[in-house]
Amino acid sequence: MNQGVPEGRLTGLQDFQPSLPGRQRFLSELAATVSGILQEIQQVLMQAAICERRMSTIKDPEGKKRLSLERERRNRYGENSKSSRKNIARGKQRRHMDERRTVGEVLGRIKGQIQDDHAIEAEFLVKTRIIDSRRRGFKKTPDVPLGLVLQKKKAKKTSK
Repeated sequence: MNQGVPEGRLTGLQDFQPSLPGRQRFLSELAATVSGILQEIQQVLMQAAICERRMSTIKDPEGKKRLSLERERRNRYGENSKSSRKNIARGKQRRHMDERRTVGEVLGRIKGQIQDDHAIEAEFLVKTRIIDSRRRGFKKTPDVPLGLVLQKKKAKKTSK
């Protein structure tokens, strides 16, 4: 504990009196900060007003249910939903790796300085190989609307 300093008081700050230019700079920085905060608040309020306008115009439960069955979608690939999430990323990764590999195969053959017509031919070959790789590569099957999924489940149940 420091001797001679009363408890609850900060040392050195009680004698601090900024010069006039320091005060003006401080006040201008404070004004700039406050105006920035006010602008942020105004943006948040405008976004909230936009969100309010986006509220659903359909109020009856049947209409909401119909819209939900149309808009919500389900993955019907046949895998576990967790594995599908991971395998989609893996499929994209494999496709990109294959594209890089095909480009490397074509460009790896080129050594040293080459003529313009060979460079153009190599570029054309790379582009065609990439297009072919993308066509053969991974493509996620689109999800199915929830209404169709439930209809198929119901039909499957009744057929048993």
